[in-house]
Amino acid sequence: MTARKRPAQKRPTRRASGKSALLEDCVGSLHLLGFQTYQSNGSFQRARVVPPKYVIRNYPHPSLYGTPGKKEALVVAPDGDGFFTPDEQGCTRIIIEAKWQDSSGSVDEKLPYLWEAFHTSPVRNWVVVLDGRYWKTGRGKAAVSWLGHKAGQFDDCTLRVLDRKGFIELAMQAWGQP
Repeated sequence: MTARKRPAQKRPTRRASGKSALLEDCVGSLHLLGFQTYQSNGSFQRARVVPPKYVIRNYPHPSLYGTPGKKEALVVAPDGDGFFTPDEQGCTRIIIEAKWQDSSGSVDEKLPYLWEAFHTSPVRNWVVVLDGRYWKTGRGKAAVSWLGHKAGQFDDCTLRVLDRKGFIELAMQAWGQP
């Protein structure tokens, strides 16, 4: 009599949320353009060699209220061909905020908070990536329009509002190969 083997049980797979997948696509497109990705500020601090183009995920950044907080990602690169406002050393630092919305909810209500946070931030460049079906209909479309009308280059800072495709195109134009 031979013992029967039990069939291997399938392990449940974790699916990334839309927001997480959106941010991963943005960071992944930068990685394809030669950016090094650090999963945290701690891993960045431990790096022995830091390339000229990198992304720090879960970047420590003060909240609008002055309390400790984090932003989804900080991008650091040489000046992106005039698309962003460089610092005194000619380096561009950009906060990325990714907001995925597939159905009605409260994500659109966070856009005025992002607008205020952008103005109080020590990082002069922000890119807000809005994607998902909700942003293309009704109130979502109005919210994108509201923030989009506020976006642009100001005296010493830049705010861009894009969808996933727009972010990838911008990254290619700013840091891609000719």
